[in-house]
Amino acid sequence: MTNSLDVVETIRGTLRDAYKQSTSSLQKQAIYWALANLSDLEEEIILREFEEAAAEIQPLSAALQKTIDSLNGVISNCFIQQLSDIARENNLEV
Repeated sequence: MTNSLDVVETIRGTLRDAYKQSTSSLQKQAIYWALANLSDLEEEIILREFEEAAAEIQPLSAALQKTIDSLNGVISNCFIQQLSDIARENNLEV
């Protein structure tokens, strides 16, 4: 959990305590809306953190894909070379 989310959770706890202690429906309604806004803020923080993590992972994924493609080429070349060797050993045309 990030520092921002820790702060959100602390505020949420304070608002819940205030809600329990509130005596008027107007106070309760105001706290309810503050909690709703806090939930929206929390979602925005989580989304931003997800997007930041995805931006860090994307170049790694591209590098991994490039490595996989290179390995596939090496494996294919090795397989073709083995088939060519077998054909040559058996006097077959390649």
